[in-house]
Amino acid sequence: MEPNDDQWKRLVEVAKKNPEEPTAPPPRSFSKKIDQLRGTVQALALTSTWRRWSLLAALLAGLAFLICFYIVRDNEPEPTREPMIQADPNATSTTP
Repeated sequence: MEPNDDQWKRLVEVAKKNPEEPTAPPPRSFSKKIDQLRGTVQALALTSTWRRWSLLAALLAGLAFLICFYIVRDNEPEPTREPMIQADPNATSTTP
């Protein structure tokens, strides 16, 4: 096996011959940074606003459900209950 047949050795040799410098991103201007910051802040504000409104809507829906449940439960007529011990209609009353 020849030394040039090893893939790793060939890779190292090529890297030594043609060293590539890591490309740095071009410097951004100050206005681009401000625009990016503004977009990020707007997205964050929109997200937090929707979360607050959805939380408020959920609380109001729960409160409305509890109020309706209480009203419906309170307005149901109670069933007429017959006495546990039935009076015997054939019994004679002992009144003087």
